[in-house]
Amino acid sequence: MKSIISEIKHYNFNKLIDISFFLLVLFLGCIRFLNIGQQSPWLDEIYTLIDSNPNLSFKEIFDNITKNEVHPPIYFVLIYYYFKIFGYSIEILRFFSAFFGILCLILTYISVKNYFNKQSAQIGTLFLSVNSAFMGFSHEGRSYTFLIFFYICSFLLLHKSVNYNKTIFYTLLIVVNLILLYSTYFSVFIVFSQFLFIVYLYFFKDKKYKKLIYFYILLAIMYIPWIPYTFEGAKFTDSWIKKPNVRDLIFFSWNFLFPNIFLKVMIFLFFIFGVFRGFLKNKTQINAILISWIVGFCLFSYLFSIIFVPIIAWKYSIFILCPIIFIVSFGISEIRFAILKLLILAGFVITSLYLTFWKYSDNYKV
Repeated sequence: MKSIISEIKHYNFNKLIDISFFLLVLFLGCIRFLNIGQQSPWLDEIYTLIDSNPNLSFKEIFDNITKNEVHPPIYFVLIYYYFKIFGYSIEILRFFSAFFGILCLILTYISVKNYFNKQSAQIGTLFLSVNSAFMGFSHEGRSYTFLIFFYICSFLLLHKSVNYNKTIFYTLLIVVNLILLYSTYFSVFIVFSQFLFIVYLYFFKDKKYKKLIYFYILLAIMYIPWIPYTFEGAKFTDSWIKKPNVRDLIFFSWNFLFPNIFLKVMIFLFFIFGVFRGFLKNKTQINAILISWIVGFCLFSYLFSIIFVPIIAWKYSIFILCPIIFIVSFGISEIRFAILKLLILAGFVITSLYLTFWKYSDNYKV
């Protein structure tokens, strides 16, 4: 009888945690719509408004994008039709970013639960929802949250493709990656890192990945029509992005993603701990997928900036925020002492909210 009562109490406690987590993340998600049109558009947002002006013809829009815009066309074409349906204003534009910011939280929960476990998913979603940099980009009329959503989706599908070896996952992965390739040039580096990971699996793990390699070759062929525009578009960054210095790039990126000493130390320690625990718990392949996301973006974009045209700046480190948080969330979930875990979570949330809504509120347009 006592054991039954104990199980009921444990079930009710877990239900309470689930409900509390859902309500907190829902609240933090909805905050993205707070004062969304309060500030006037800044320079990059003005470019988005110009390049997606619904009063122009599609041909004029496409010509503007190919001649004046750094990035490929999909995001701007999507915003062009979005404006035609919902209206043309900075509030409507920022609403799109906020909406995809919420979708990122939902997909983060699904992804981390697939990679690790439910508790890691809750922690990861909570951390992303309070991160000051991510909150800021959820309030900005640019493509960042749109891209982050598809990056999360891409690596989840890569994980599914590697583990289940089904054509449906291969096909969805190629479709998502095609959207990314035609949305930002940084996707070339990330997709290439995925390809190298699959090649490694093929030669050193299992020959069954041969079909997936063919799918990536097909993806490369489908990107060929845009290659002439790739280097031309990258040249637009000459005016404000200088050749990267590794030390400064790491310093400014780290400060941008985690602008507080407590966050820096905790993220670093639990990232290492998450990788270590993943090795012990047979999660090495998942960690390898997530680390390839980080290394592929950083290494290849840096090499491109050194050899060809400088394209990497500290703010683009937002594209590797998710894999860092995913591994960190698993590391924290592996803490055995519930009180210690709760204190660390509280420290993360309180510190992040302070940075977002008080110290850096002007920077992040919240």
